[in-house]
Order: sequence, then structure tokens, then C-alpha cells
Amino acid sequence: MAWLTAVQTTHLEEFPTIEHRVSIAKSVVSMANISSNQICAVLSTGIDVYTQPSDSIAIASGLEATHALAASINNSCASISAAFDIAMHQVDSQPENVAIVTSSSIFNEIHRDNNWFDCANGVGAAIITNGGKGLKILKIKHESNAKYFGLKTIEPMDRQGFMLMFNEKKNSSTWKQYRQAAIDFPVSVLKNVLVEMGWTISDINHWVFHGSELTEQWCSALGIDVMVCAKNMGALTTLVQLDDLLKNKRITARDRIVVLEIGLGMSASVMLLENGDELWTG
Repeated sequence: MAWLTAVQTTHLEEFPTIEHRVSIAKSVVSMANISSNQICAVLSTGIDVYTQPSDSIAIASGLEATHALAASINNSCASISAAFDIAMHQVDSQPENVAIVTSSSIFNEIHRDNNWFDCANGVGAAIITNGGKGLKILKIKHESNAKYFGLKTIEPMDRQGFMLMFNEKKNSSTWKQYRQAAIDFPVSVLKNVLVEMGWTISDINHWVFHGSELTEQWCSALGIDVMVCAKNMGALTTLVQLDDLLKNKRITARDRIVVLEIGLGMSASVMLLENGDELWTG
């Protein structure tokens, strides 16, 4: 079984660079007292075109882990769960080693001018191991909304359709369809995963949602107290919220955590995490 054993994030005023990402990766590796020869995978995530194949290679090189698998994962705001999924398999096949997941967010004036929520820049990194202290990764599930729409395509919602949600055509029937699907579809996936695990809504101690205006609607659909909407930091949002739980020592023994992410093409990803028998400080 894979464990999330460490996570660190930081906000930035400027655009994050490779140097920022290498630095945060080195910091989390140092905090966990890990040597470079233990690193079996370096998985880099980000948003949209800002995740390049060379990113993971540069970060692996900066960690002196040139022997490690280096891969860049781009499933938009659902990239962390995808990277964690790959990391789980890597550490399962090499139980003495660890996987590093890094992320960054880059938002500029174009995003803000087009009402892309309350955005922020930053970097983060996490460590996945095959055991030890931390959060057990019990289940990860990804699902496309093709089934939801009754379509055969893998990603029925193309970029043009996605942009309808944020730009000037907010009264169009297409916008309304996508908007409602962005509420109903992820929640339906989450509920199904909970049923598969034998968990109920009341069993969950902490909810980690992608930071957007949809948070309030998701909370309402789940019948839980409305969460404070986190800043939109793309894929990095998940690491930021987990880091916040740790820094504020809000995760206690046996706590259960649900992570819900939604990708650009309206794919949904759900992660179920559970703490061990003691307070975890990361």
C-alpha cells in the first residue's frame, strides 16, 4: 500500500520556474531525509501548456536522481491524482524506493481578465512511499464524463466548450449543460467511490476540492457544510490544501480525507486517504 509521507507548498508572486520546482522538491526530500538513490520516479504536473516533458527531467537532474523514471503528467486540475496513481505503482514495484510528485501553477492577466476565479501562483512537492508514517492512499478512481453524456468519445467536452463556462456565452444552452455537468458528474463519481469503499458522507473528516466557484455547489450536492473556497492553483490546489491541513495540525488519528479533482475535459478523479494511529505532521 502506498503512503503520502510528506508534502510542502509555497505561494509565489512571480511565475514559477524550473528553479522554483527543483528547490521545493529538494526541500521536501531533505525534510523526509531521503537520498537521491532512493528516488525511483519524478512526476511533474502543472496546468495546460505549462507542463512540458523536459520539466520532470530537469527536476530529476536537480535531485541527482538521473536513474529515476521522469514523466510529466497533464490532466489539467486533476493531474495530482493521476500522478499519485502512477507513483503508487512505481513504489509498489520498488518497495524500498520513493516517488516524488511536483506541481506548479501559473496564472496571468489573461486568466484573471476572463474570470478564472481567484487565481494564485506557486509550487509544491510530495513524497509517496510504500509504507511508513503518513496518509494511506486507499483508492484512486478516474472517470470520463462520456458515459454521463451518453457519448462514445473519451473527452466530449473540448476546449471551446470548456471556455463557454467562463466567457461571454453564459446564457447559451451549451454553457448551461456543461455547467450543470460540472456539478453533477464529479459528485456522482465521488458518491459511487464512497459506496465502493463502504464509507458514508458522515465518515469523512476532511474534504479537499479543487479551488473554484464550483466548491459551494459540490458541498450543497453532498449535503455538507460549505467550505471556504481555496484559491485556484490548478493541479497544485490539492497539495496546497493537504499542506494546509498538516501545517494547522488538523489531521488526527484515523481521520479520513476525500480529494475531488476535475480535469479540463470534465474527467473527474477521486482519492480516498486515511491517517494512521497518530497525529501526522508531514
